[in-house]
This record gives sequence, C-alpha cells and structure tokens, in this order.
Amino acid sequence: MMLRFEPGRSELTLTAQRTTLTMLENFLGPLAGQRMRVEGHCDGAEERLGGMALSRRRAEVVTAFLVLNGVPAGLITTTAVGATRPLILTPPRTPEEGNRRVEVWVV
Repeated sequence: MMLRFEPGRSELTLTAQRTTLTMLENFLGPLAGQRMRVEGHCDGAEERLGGMALSRRRAEVVTAFLVLNGVPAGLITTTAVGATRPLILTPPRTPEEGNRRVEVWVV
C-alpha cells in the first residue's frame, strides 16, 4: 500500500486515512498477526530541507494511525529512507508527488 503526502507535510490526508482504513480492514482479516514494514520517503526537493527527518515523521504518523486502529505496535517496523529510493526518477532537487509517500508492506 502506498500513501501520498503534500510537499513538506507529514499529516495524513483524508484520502490517505480512508486508504489506510481500507487496508486495515484487510489486515485485520486474513492478514491478522502478520508483520508490517512502514517506510517513509520524500522527494528530491524535500531532501535538502531535512528529508530524512520528514520521511521518518511520515512513517511514524502512519504507524501511529495503524496502532490507534488496532494493529499491535510489536508487529510494525518503522523506517525512513529519505530520497534514496525514488519511485519516479527525477533530476536532483526536483519535486515529485510520486516520491512523497509512505509504503506499507506486509512482510
């Protein structure tokens, strides 16, 4: 699952909350008890403005939302990768919506 973020922001949009809740319904059914990895990412423009910290905040916000909605915290690993793994390749310092994201993986 992938959640998008506004430039420089770490708050979950209403769309991201709905997407997360839909995924959560699936998780609490057949995937209950599985471990999850929550990865925060940023785009190249955000990297020079503390992108790793922003990526971490994004991942932590999603993790907190998942825990608040019933996923045991012990099943979640939270990590930040900054702009090191772009989904869409762009020139350095380029804003790109597709790279401002949190990915949630069942592992």
